[in-house]
Amino acid sequence: MEEDKNKKTTETALEDPDTKKIPEHGDHHKENKVDRFLNKVFHLGHHEPAARVTTDVATSEKVLEEALAHNNQPAIPSDASRDREVSKVCVVHPSLQAPTHARQVVVKRVLLLYNPHSGAQKGEKIAIQAKELFLASHIDVHAIALEERGHGESLCNTMDIKPFDVLCFIGGDGTFHECVNGLLKRKDGMGSLVPIAMIAGGTGNSFSLELLGDTDVKLAVDTIIRGIHAPVDVGKVIQLDMKEDGHLGNEVIFSFNSIHWGLASKVSMTAEKLRWMGKAVRYTTAALMEMLNGNSSWAAIQFEDSEGNVVEYKDKFCLAIANNIVTAAKGMKMAPKAKLNDGLIDLLLIRSHKTLDLLSIFTKVYEGTHTDLDYVEYKQVKWFSIVPFNKEGEVVLDEEECEDVVDIDGELKGATPFRCEVIRNAIKVII
Repeated sequence: MEEDKNKKTTETALEDPDTKKIPEHGDHHKENKVDRFLNKVFHLGHHEPAARVTTDVATSEKVLEEALAHNNQPAIPSDASRDREVSKVCVVHPSLQAPTHARQVVVKRVLLLYNPHSGAQKGEKIAIQAKELFLASHIDVHAIALEERGHGESLCNTMDIKPFDVLCFIGGDGTFHECVNGLLKRKDGMGSLVPIAMIAGGTGNSFSLELLGDTDVKLAVDTIIRGIHAPVDVGKVIQLDMKEDGHLGNEVIFSFNSIHWGLASKVSMTAEKLRWMGKAVRYTTAALMEMLNGNSSWAAIQFEDSEGNVVEYKDKFCLAIANNIVTAAKGMKMAPKAKLNDGLIDLLLIRSHKTLDLLSIFTKVYEGTHTDLDYVEYKQVKWFSIVPFNKEGEVVLDEEECEDVVDIDGELKGATPFRCEVIRNAIKVII
């Protein structure tokens, strides 16, 4: 009889080469406890049936099953509900795969939300410059200064945005993260219909650099005035918590850029404590400190690859990085194959916690050749989940016991366990 392709397969966790101590997965009760939780995580998303691949890294054996055919066509958000002048255009962009489904809107009115304190207090100066450039092109501008953390999300979630042709945000990746979350959590669905744009006003500006290759204000304004936009994907991060009734409670955070777990998020946490040193120095110092510590954690990591195979690892990992864009920080090619509209998020898994191995990754990431290293696993996935467990083989759900803070788009606001799935064509961005 043909095996059920969605059947969950049990595996044994790896032995820790340093301590020679492993989670006691031979205990039937504890094993069921972990696997029951993983099974709930696996079935949390309403995806098509797929083949499961269980990987036992200890023996390097993989049991591959043929994936069922997927024939899902991505839905392109419609402009039919808005009274705007929109036309189709043919556009080639290095961060987008063809066809881009690009459209061009005649830009007459812009909503400008800006963080006056971003980029070492440069936000307000950039906003004034941008507004003058828009007005010089006879475009109406409605400008609002963001007053506190969360203000951008609140405004984008509640404001009437239908009168605007473009929503423009000035600040860093954190400002854009807030605004995207506000738009995608709207009850009227308008957040997916109005094109959005970013004018770089922060310190990192990863997304602006990905789309424009520059942080020049005039270039950004000219690009917005041109009005060409395309739908792009967004990651939906679902933070998980087991309720007393056995059901999974969840909180949703949307990610347009990147997700860091393990050592990668610990660098951000350490850098926050070193804020007095200045941005460039504190991040370099934090990275060196964490690489010297070389910590790793037990985790069950599941993902569905681009072919529809579902893979599950139970192992010790040093870090995991999921990128929706190619770059990270200042020119790092973190995910060299990433495209913003391919329905996939690029997942890097690193098991080695040796300082020399981590330094080798750091030296190669600027060329994008770190993915060739034996201890770096690079996958393009439709969804993935990270569920940490302790030495007793139990899923870590207690906030006091779990130290796994997750960095989402540069914001320390997530935590494990979590699941991330790709939302196709979730927002329209000016390109």
